[in-house]
Amino acid sequence: MGAEVKLFYLRPKVNISRVEVEKFLLAYGCVRVSAESDESQNFEINTKKGITELPVSWKPSQVINYFSIRFSYGNPSSVIDQTFDLILALNTKFGFEICSSDLLQKIGLDKKSLSTLRKQIVERKKYFEKSSVRIDRPIRGGKETFDYIRKIKSSLE
Repeated sequence: MGAEVKLFYLRPKVNISRVEVEKFLLAYGCVRVSAESDESQNFEINTKKGITELPVSWKPSQVINYFSIRFSYGNPSSVIDQTFDLILALNTKFGFEICSSDLLQKIGLDKKSLSTLRKQIVERKKYFEKSSVRIDRPIRGGKETFDYIRKIKSSLE
């Protein structure tokens, strides 16, 4: 994980059980994308807007300590709103402190703060596309994004 993804950390303000979060995510439209372990479960929303990934950790108990939400900058820009909608829904239901990994500060969830953050993300996406390739399709972060970039760049040689 690195420059190819936008990452948010969510820390609950109160204890939330693993079961509560799983039920909410599944009702919201997320799907499980990894085998469940004793410590975590990966979920995602995969739509034409893009892929929003949610690794959820509950180690060492069945209480959620934190989780992250991320998307690859290779996704269409509509993934930003999809991700913000999910963050807002999670915050409304459970209450979280939310930080952006690159800003390392808490994020306000009011319209003005989200609008400013959206502009910053769009600029970062443009930089990513300029420095690598424009993908602009639903894609997962990490290996999937990098493999796609390698494939496109090798086909251009």
